[in-house]
Amino acid sequence: MNTPKQTAAGYIDTGAGKAAMAKGRMFLLAVLAGAFIALAGVGSVIGTAQAGKLAGACIFPAGLAMVVLAGSELFTGNNLMVISLLAKKITAGQLLLAWAVVYIGNFVGAAAVAALSVWAGAFDGAYETLIAAAQAKVALSFGQAVLRGALCNMLVCTAVWMSMAAKDAAGKVLALYLPIMLFVVCGFEHSIANMFYIPAGLLAARQYGADPGALGIGAFLVKNLLPVTLGNLLGGAGLGALLYAIYLRPDGSGKDSLPKTPAEKLSKKENALQAVKFTLFSISAGVIQAVTFALLHELTDLPYWPAYLIALTLSVLWNFTLNRSYTFKSAANVPVAMAKVFGFYCVFTPLSTWWGDALTKAGWPDYLVLALTMIANFVLEFLFCRLVVYRGTINTNQRAKKQAGRD
Repeated sequence: MNTPKQTAAGYIDTGAGKAAMAKGRMFLLAVLAGAFIALAGVGSVIGTAQAGKLAGACIFPAGLAMVVLAGSELFTGNNLMVISLLAKKITAGQLLLAWAVVYIGNFVGAAAVAALSVWAGAFDGAYETLIAAAQAKVALSFGQAVLRGALCNMLVCTAVWMSMAAKDAAGKVLALYLPIMLFVVCGFEHSIANMFYIPAGLLAARQYGADPGALGIGAFLVKNLLPVTLGNLLGGAGLGALLYAIYLRPDGSGKDSLPKTPAEKLSKKENALQAVKFTLFSISAGVIQAVTFALLHELTDLPYWPAYLIALTLSVLWNFTLNRSYTFKSAANVPVAMAKVFGFYCVFTPLSTWWGDALTKAGWPDYLVLALTMIANFVLEFLFCRLVVYRGTINTNQRAKKQAGRD
């Protein structure tokens, strides 16, 4: 059995290997993983219908067992790739691309099994249990779905982590079994599993002539899959960052493993220049957010909060990929800076979505709420970057030094 530190060190190369994989192969492996999780969902629904929730929870770990032993790619488990990012073995662009390819592949595999299992009559004695489970998932509030998603993926990534500590197939299955059973018993939310449960519930309602209730494509995507995915990212990537900080820094002290160049104290003029640069670099992300929100608001029937959430997500992705050289250029350790800003958005995103939804429901104009929220985002992120992320590392990385030399 590997020690936790050995497991952490081993995952650095594992994550790098995943990022370097041919995307066609990655997609097919992701389709398999989605299918494996969905097949476990089929068994879990039938077990629940016949013998209760605990029976279903005892069956569901078969899905991750197939994923691990068959070598397929699962989005939620791959949230641990943040470890390789923090270790500077992959870039943020590689990470996001790998997550996107695997997420889409998982969706294809899970949805395909949902359709095939319903059409095959697998739920002839259990369709009411399936439909009830799907209805309960879309009935969650946004906050509940995010939190259940975060707790779920903490357990899923813990299961993956524990399986990597084992050195044989039996040990891997035994290691992952209890965390997965636990998240099912607790009723936590897994985005890839829900790509099976809710489409299968919709199809089963149509197949068996049952009342679908609030089930629908819009409710599935907006009221469950979106917040649960955000929660999964928060729990999985957060756990990965924590494991990196504990096991892959010298003495677990949380200090950067690379030596830092002492930062020079900035003058008032230089501090002002930093604020101006941050403002200018933030404008591009703000334009993306404002334009996206306006298009969704004017051209679709989406309420405020999903339109805001989609717009904010696109602007953050812009900052973490194409705008990365500007957004993070003042940090001596770019991956660590990115992880810290990611942590900021893990808190700011659900809170700002919640208060925006509350204010618009109270009668505030949507565009006024958006403008005030964007101002709050700008101010809070600037203070967070200036006082927490960069602090003593401003103008100490090579890009900043070269820029200073040209200036």
